[in-house]
Amino acid sequence: TLTVEELPVADAGPDQTVDTLELVTLDGSGSYDPDGDLPLTYSWSQTGGTSVTLSDPTAANPTFTAPEDPATLTFSLVVTDSLALPSTPDEVVITVDNQAPVADAGLNQSVTANGLVTLDGSSSYDPDGNLPLTYLWTQTGGETVTLSDPTAANPTFTAPVTSDTLTFSLVVTDGLGLSSTPDEVVITVVNQAPVADAGLNQSVTANGLVTLDGNGSYDPDDHLPLTYLWTQTGGETVTLSDPTAANPTFTAPVTSDTLTFSLVVTDSLGLSSTPDEVVIMVVNQAPVADAGPDQSVTANAVVTLDGSASYDPDGHLPLTYLWAQTGGETVTLSDPTAVNPTFSAPANPGTLTFTLTVTDSLGLSSTPDEVVITVHFYSNYLPLILR
Repeated sequence: TLTVEELPVADAGPDQTVDTLELVTLDGSGSYDPDGDLPLTYSWSQTGGTSVTLSDPTAANPTFTAPEDPATLTFSLVVTDSLALPSTPDEVVITVDNQAPVADAGLNQSVTANGLVTLDGSSSYDPDGNLPLTYLWTQTGGETVTLSDPTAANPTFTAPVTSDTLTFSLVVTDGLGLSSTPDEVVITVVNQAPVADAGLNQSVTANGLVTLDGNGSYDPDDHLPLTYLWTQTGGETVTLSDPTAANPTFTAPVTSDTLTFSLVVTDSLGLSSTPDEVVIMVVNQAPVADAGPDQSVTANAVVTLDGSASYDPDGHLPLTYLWAQTGGETVTLSDPTAVNPTFSAPANPGTLTFTLTVTDSLGLSSTPDEVVITVHFYSNYLPLILR
């Protein structure tokens, strides 16, 4: 009987998709001989694509390192049985792929003006593990700033001194030279305006020393020191000791008035506040005249008027005095401007009236106060001499 030998069957394994520079294993282990004429011998040959070196072309499972660039490699496997009968070749396709790295420019940030800002590309990665990554940051919007190192994963820069919106793009490149799609991050620069506080409204006495108080002013971003600028916006003009001080002083006018002042503060970056206003009420209370108690005197007596109880509520001293006779037989005062002038009572009974007006040291006069002097005869009885 004539026996017909069947050829062995080569099986080069399933097609594969691999990463660049990956260690790839070909698989001829599915090959067989229908007649069981073993062992099989293997012969691999590359038939297409970038040339690679097989670890052992005669092994069932040879290995090779994929090229660094994407490519399509083809390999043919022929197996031979122990009777030296070769198989039909079987082909396997190895697709070498390099996935692009992924750039991650970090989270959007809101930062204060003139502060140090750090960009964060550290979450960027390469799906194929083709490391190291290289970084390239580019500013794409806003006021131009200088990055400490545009090729670093975490470059820094100093934010502008004014509010702005800055944008940056990050591109990363893998170890094989394949670059990512750009990723953008937005940096919002905020410089909040300082807040002026011109202090509490005040009620002050005329001609007194007044201190304005801007100490409550502040900057939400702590861009210090603040600078101050006081401006008088109403009332009789006064002279501030230093309009750029936090606490300037001035002397109040001598008459009652309403003064207003505006304070603007500016932070160390040059951003100014909204003006804040303070009202200073200048009060000069009139002095109070006291012409003394009414008196009853005898004719021709020396009478003393008494204005010594007069006073000024604000302490604007010395007071000046002015006496005037307003009724009765005319007499002559020793000194109408004295606190205690004197006069000689008339020889005839009657009623005399006098008013006293006092004026404070700032020129404000009182309401007149009146005193009544009643003049009467003194009875002089002669003793009766009995004989």
